Amino acid sequence: VCLGLIIMEAPKLQPYPVCRYCYADYLVYYAYCSTPVEDYLESVHATVVTTVESNKNVPSVLALACGDIRSCFFTLWKNFTPGEARFDGVRFVLNDKSAAILARNLVLLYLTLKMPASERRDSVAVKGWLAAIWAIWFCQELRPKHKLALQRALRDLIHWSASFDQWSSKANPLGKIVAFASRDTMVAVRDKWKMWHSGEIQVGSVRDMKLKRNVHRFGPLSIEELKCWSTSFVSSVHEMEEGAVIKSHSCPQYEAMKKEMQAFFVHDTPFVEEILEIEDDVVKTSINYTLFEHSDGMYTLDRVAVPFEGFFSNFKYSKSELSKIGIDSYTLSSLLVEDKYFEHSPFLANSLQQFMLWLSTSADVLNGKFGPFQVSFMIQCSDALMFCQQISCDPDFASITTGGKFDVIHSSNLMDHTSPPGLVLTAAPLLKQNAFLFTTVLLYRYVALNGNKYLQAMFGFEPELLPLICGLRCIGCDGPFSDPVLLKPMPMTQNHLLFHFSRNCIKRLVWQKVTNTPYMFPPPSKSSVFAKA
Repeated sequence: VCLGLIIMEAPKLQPYPVCRYCYADYLVYYAYCSTPVEDYLESVHATVVTTVESNKNVPSVLALACGDIRSCFFTLWKNFTPGEARFDGVRFVLNDKSAAILARNLVLLYLTLKMPASERRDSVAVKGWLAAIWAIWFCQELRPKHKLALQRALRDLIHWSASFDQWSSKANPLGKIVAFASRDTMVAVRDKWKMWHSGEIQVGSVRDMKLKRNVHRFGPLSIEELKCWSTSFVSSVHEMEEGAVIKSHSCPQYEAMKKEMQAFFVHDTPFVEEILEIEDDVVKTSINYTLFEHSDGMYTLDRVAVPFEGFFSNFKYSKSELSKIGIDSYTLSSLLVEDKYFEHSPFLANSLQQFMLWLSTSADVLNGKFGPFQVSFMIQCSDALMFCQQISCDPDFASITTGGKFDVIHSSNLMDHTSPPGLVLTAAPLLKQNAFLFTTVLLYRYVALNGNKYLQAMFGFEPELLPLICGLRCIGCDGPFSDPVLLKPMPMTQNHLLFHFSRNCIKRLVWQKVTNTPYMFPPPSKSSVFAKA
């Protein structure tokens, strides 16, 4: 009887968000590497995505709580290499509640776009440019050259964002590929640029920054605690390599990895001029203000965020391998890290190698070197679930966000910080037919060690009833738990390996809409409940 009542009421279910946790307890600034890097187009078939207006294969991607722009660069690298491009372009819609994260993403995108063109590429110039982007992205301190590059970028972006007309000007390098979904978003992002450019942030020393990471959430840390965390991190990664999870290359020596990570947790991310063999005078450095979300000087960067987690744990290319995947001879000398650095600084060498390849490829794709790819970015600063509701309920707003339907939706680890039913029921109506919603869970062990029990705890009923009641199917999972009754095990993607072993917890669930179900997704309302942007 109860089941019958549930089924009868199913069409009336509304995907409104209900938070399990207080957002105030999770005010962390995810400036970099808070979740594994993703190939956003991995699940999209190149033959099924066609835009009506241009007859081009240009898939649309919605990234909720997008974090840093790393996955966009990785996606361009994986899908648009010369001669192997799977699509004619891609449309990224990047959403995040933090205007600072979106502001940083546009700074990094702007600097990447301004990278010297490959046909004129000078090894020293490119390495210097990449070293500056690396420092702005990951380092607490900036050398004068890094600061100059950042200040110039901020100055330009502040100028172009004075108005929508100014931003869409032909003279703006980002004007053709980046659009703001609302005026409020542009204003909020511009305010962050102005804050960083002025340097009016109440900051102490760099040492204080390291020790005060998330003091408001975790309490103060000592140097010894940081060293203990680094030992745990390296032990887990070494265990992963010894277990032959990745067999492509031999594992670097454990002691070298341990020494490198201890240096990171005590002194932060190193500069890369030395590893790139660039001559640079060691002079007075300044604080990287983009690592501050607010002007009050509270350093809220996630204390367990490690730049090296954002890349594959064991990644190395030779010249012959690079040439096979389309890297031209002009760039080979700029994009290869010498073998000796993989022995002495394995984490940094692995990460930097990938960083340079991803950004170099992205620069060439965005600048049209590989062809007229249609790559665009839509930016929106708002709560993720409210953003999805606005797209569903406001046809005018949906029209500027790739029509309001997406070929794939990624939601970071929002399931840890909001209602899982609210998330999947709010995002699912935005999926195209046969499209997928990817959700990541890091805190599942606080709930259950079994996939079915986790879903039952989150939704309040047996997972087998999900298609019937909610019109959704959890079609697969990767990670340490799975249940053959419902969740079909999926091989853990390589970019999730380091996160799984270093934090010892990660779970990705894949969702798809079901057609034959009593559940009816609420149709878009003709009269929007949201104010027009």
